[in-house]
Amino acid sequence: MIVPSSWLEADALWCALWALADDYAVEWGVERPERDVTASPLDGFNPEANIEAVWFVTEMLVKYVQASVPDVFSRVQGAIRAVQYVSAMQTALARYPSDDAPQKAHFVRCRACKQMTLRRRPPLEYQDPIVVECTNEECGELWDPRLVDFDLKILRTSIVEAAAERARAVKERVRAESRARIKAAKAVVRAAEKAADALAEEASTNEERRNA
Repeated sequence: MIVPSSWLEADALWCALWALADDYAVEWGVERPERDVTASPLDGFNPEANIEAVWFVTEMLVKYVQASVPDVFSRVQGAIRAVQYVSAMQTALARYPSDDAPQKAHFVRCRACKQMTLRRRPPLEYQDPIVVECTNEECGELWDPRLVDFDLKILRTSIVEAAAERARAVKERVRAESRARIKAAKAVVRAAEKAADALAEEASTNEERRNA
């Protein structure tokens, strides 16, 4: 099953909140927060859990932390974890609004109509699939997101290869220009040497004539 990135973010946030609560319990020597098989401190929510179970275990953890807020903030480690969690939560809320909105699939063409009209449609209900749909009214095809991701991968590969080819061409041109400059410089040196030899020979000949 393809898991939306927002669900993975929810796993990470729950694990961070659990770490905050667990640190508090250990440091203050109080009872640790309750949890069940719905969530793991390492992996987050169980993929098989339904939305009601996720809501319940999250609500238990939130209530535990809310009741302990003054003590959590009174220790350095707890305050640091709390600030980190709030920052991560604010980022997640900005990145993932309460309702996932359809997003344009950039840079990829529809395989049917060849237009840049693909849009990712988020799941409308729990465990609904993510679908990529073509918004071209004359097309309207639906695609598996993995096909779109594959096309994106091919596009990225072609861009990287083209950039590498351009870099090789530039490097070869620079080398050719450098070789041409060296060749021209050598030609100038040889011409100067020939001119110097000719002048020396002429001077020698003139000297011999004067001595004769």
